[in-house]
Amino acid sequence: MLARLMRRDEFVGAVALLAASACVEKPRAAPTPSPDAAQTVAPAPSQTASSDAQTRGDARTPVDAEVDAATAAAASYGAFRRSPRAGCLALAKGSGPRWLAEADLRGSFVDGDDLLALVNRSPQGALPPDYAPRDMVDIARFQPRTPADCDKYQCIRREAGDGLRPLLAAMAREGFPAHIDSVYRSYAMQCQTFQGWVKRSEFCAATEQSALPGHSQHQLGTTIDLFTQAWKAGGATVFRQGFGCTKPGRWLQEHSWEFGFVFPYPIHPDDLHEKDDCVARSDHVVPINPKTGYRYEHWHLRYIGKEHAAAFHAALLASGPRSPSALTLEQWIRGRRGLVGDTELPVCDGCNCGACSTLASAESACGGRALAVGESGAALPASGAPTLVSARRATDAEAGKWAGTVLAVEVDVPERTLTQPPFVGLPGAGLVGMPGFADVGTTTHAFVPLPKTAPRDYPALPRALRVGARAAGGGEFVYAAGLADAAVGSVYNRANLLVPAPVGKKVYMLPLPKLDGPLEVTLLLGGEPAPGAPVLRVN
Repeated sequence: MLARLMRRDEFVGAVALLAASACVEKPRAAPTPSPDAAQTVAPAPSQTASSDAQTRGDARTPVDAEVDAATAAAASYGAFRRSPRAGCLALAKGSGPRWLAEADLRGSFVDGDDLLALVNRSPQGALPPDYAPRDMVDIARFQPRTPADCDKYQCIRREAGDGLRPLLAAMAREGFPAHIDSVYRSYAMQCQTFQGWVKRSEFCAATEQSALPGHSQHQLGTTIDLFTQAWKAGGATVFRQGFGCTKPGRWLQEHSWEFGFVFPYPIHPDDLHEKDDCVARSDHVVPINPKTGYRYEHWHLRYIGKEHAAAFHAALLASGPRSPSALTLEQWIRGRRGLVGDTELPVCDGCNCGACSTLASAESACGGRALAVGESGAALPASGAPTLVSARRATDAEAGKWAGTVLAVEVDVPERTLTQPPFVGLPGAGLVGMPGFADVGTTTHAFVPLPKTAPRDYPALPRALRVGARAAGGGEFVYAAGLADAAVGSVYNRANLLVPAPVGKKVYMLPLPKLDGPLEVTLLLGGEPAPGAPVLRVN
């Protein structure tokens, strides 16, 4: 079950772990010692190509594709590193009902020195436990500081500080004296911070608001939580909703990129209020932004350099900030690296089984209900080929109140099979939003996941399995639906990414428009008919 949602103002007590002023150097509690240095492990392809294909040199096999994917992923995600031991024992198996596999606690891919480091909730988005920037300064006097110093003082990388000083000066000129609440946090400090949020709420809600250690952009030393002194004085916690709607908040949205800072965690376009870009709509429950893994934060700014910030700002405007294709920082970085999909699934911790990923395969908190990732960063290959068992029109009892046609499609899915949105189901099946293809204009290329949202396309992703349907007679399978529990679609129908398909035989209900003639059904792999899959006719 997907983790329940929680507002940030429910974590008022956590401010004691975070608060510090930009103008006073304030000591903080010393963290536990950081773990030993991580080890670099050269990524290895998942398999080798078949010998006869290698000999002929004139054929490509599925195994070749797996090797290519692993090689490309290694170049895109970075070199895999394994720490000698887990860095945050409070998250290890046996520490509580929610936990991370040892492989996920010890593994990392991210080079933190890269201003465009891809840090997120996924295993591929983890920093090493021992990583700390080597060029930090304090934000009170901008004097050089060591990582040990920065356990006592608020610090930021020197280059980010060079952008921060003029930004703070500009805010002061506008009449917005700044208050900086959080800057660099070590892995050990993030471990403590996250546990503080858990104690004041519960684990799954905390993961959507506070990053797990190793997955925090604050560890980069280029990220700040920026408010104003007036905002700090006006409430019990700075982490309350509404800062983005204030005059300073709007000014930062318009001008921070000029100083090299951008906002990594925006409101998802589907959740924007129809009249105001600074607040979320109120006519449906606003979950996490599936393209970032978190709820929106209009105070969380990350320095990526003036040139990069200008390029991202231009790309964001060109993408249409209110459209389903609006770019996030993560998507923009992924595009530069040649990565497909909007993002990766969060690391498995027992909260989002069926929509999580792990380096530990079946040993994770979610067992086989996880996307298994290899040391290249690519998903491990499926254990076999899927089977289209049967397809038929659903009975009236099965179709319920759906006004159109409903197909009942049985698929046998092997382990480690990947799928992708859109995920559909009948009303009442646990899917929040639009459950299926409601009319002839609604296809995989124009699917509406929530009422009053714009239609969007779900381009086929490599290795993703979907069920495809069409009117008999040929042409494209325009009704292509992913294989996942309906509840997964409540969040992830608003993004396009790889998701693990449930293993074994299962009947999927495919709600379609009212189609009276014969239909054809098949399995699609990467957007094309799967090798060996039949095309079944449904009368």
